[in-house]
Amino acid sequence: MNSESGFCWVELATTDKEKAARFYSRLLGWEHRPQDLRTRSGLSIDYTLLRIGDLIVGGSYQMIRGQHAQGILPHWLPYAMVEDAAATGKRAVELGGKVLAAPL
Repeated sequence: MNSESGFCWVELATTDKEKAARFYSRLLGWEHRPQDLRTRSGLSIDYTLLRIGDLIVGGSYQMIRGQHAQGILPHWLPYAMVEDAAATGKRAVELGGKVLAAPL
């Protein structure tokens, strides 16, 4: 692994953003800073940056209504930085993995 590879971001999808904020603030000392984000079509995204001082360590968001009813549970999503996303996705499949979304 070189200096441009490895886990670089985490996101928490949660059904209770306020409860998660209190828990992770106490557990890890994270500050929660809401962001005013919008999709290209102008829809508001309920997104919060997770910080320790000046260091941004990840993000969290309120799950979209109906996701939990569809069986999607609150979850962490880790992001990894690699030199070649397409080649890494291909190699994952060769090793028995499954690509759920196209590498980007």
